[in-house]
Amino acid sequence: MDAGIFLPLVVVLGCCVLATVTDIRQYKIYNALTLPVLLGGIVYHLVGGGLASSLLGALVGFFILFIPYLIGAMGGGDVKLMAAIGSWVGVETTLLVIGIGCAAAAICSLALLARQGRLRESWIGLQIAFLKLQALSGPLGCEDDREHFRESVQQARGLRRRVVPFSIMLTVGVIVALGIRVWSQSTIQ
Repeated sequence: MDAGIFLPLVVVLGCCVLATVTDIRQYKIYNALTLPVLLGGIVYHLVGGGLASSLLGALVGFFILFIPYLIGAMGGGDVKLMAAIGSWVGVETTLLVIGIGCAAAAICSLALLARQGRLRESWIGLQIAFLKLQALSGPLGCEDDREHFRESVQQARGLRRRVVPFSIMLTVGVIVALGIRVWSQSTIQ
């Protein structure tokens, strides 16, 4: 394995495992974990070259997950975790991790919801998320739409429950994406 990918691999996997443990136990990913990892990735690439890729990876990871955070579909720790991952692996791998993580989350969530008989409840949650996205338009919508949104959120607020901590899915995404990166490097050489 190329030495240039070994340290990012170890740091990102270690960070994801720690984040997953605290997310499962306490439904929280601590800034004390994500922020030093984020800064470490930037410093690592500042010294070793690739600072632009590190910064773009962090920004892409942050902003792609920031929208689900705004509508309440994800916690802030997940957003910061993805930014930290992006600072180490760059834009291309960040997009791969997010895609694999989202696909894994969708599959896992649907299986759990079907098993628990909560597909209808989740459909309501998706409708709430859609209404929240509509509300982000703010002044562009009419007052009646915003009032309907508030009423819908109030009625369904008690129905929403966390299905799966997303850090697990990001860890799956990191393992698969970094495995692809390592495999592709070994087949090229």
